[in-house]
Amino acid sequence: MESRAVNDATRKAWLTWTAGGMLALLAADRLLWRPAARAWSAQSQRIAALREQVAQGRLARDRIETVRRRWAEAVERSLPPDGAAGEERMLKAIHDEAREARIALTALNPRWRKETGGFEVLECRVTAQGDWGSLARWLDAMENARPAIRLEAFDLAPRDDRGSRLTLTARFSALQIADRDREYRP
Repeated sequence: MESRAVNDATRKAWLTWTAGGMLALLAADRLLWRPAARAWSAQSQRIAALREQVAQGRLARDRIETVRRRWAEAVERSLPPDGAAGEERMLKAIHDEAREARIALTALNPRWRKETGGFEVLECRVTAQGDWGSLARWLDAMENARPAIRLEAFDLAPRDDRGSRLTLTARFSALQIADRDREYRP
């Protein structure tokens, strides 16, 4: 009978220690591990956000040289700061390319337009006549001319029944950057 009492006492001690251990684990879970897990999760999110910002910063840093090079090219290819010289340069480019492509210019109307950021744009409305190949060569030459001339819009219309003679109405523009010493800053 005494061994059964010892067994009961031992079992009771084991149950008490097990219950106490379980309560200690429950308390540790509620007071230590769950708050620590939430903090680690929040920290992981902050680290992921910082890594994304670092990656974007590296991309911007790597891209800035390309942007600065393109800005320098845009300044170089833009019209001169003097309005009259810029207009003369663009009109000369239009006439030279038209002569080389063997087309006839019938109308040429330049007009200055102010843009935001301290830039001005010289816009030219041009009417030209020629065959399909000549007009196509002229448009291509205008797109690749110096100063940089941009084809904004155009319209083609036939002048004869066969469509071998065409009339082209086009609008070109060229950028004038007045402050040529200004450095590009993102």
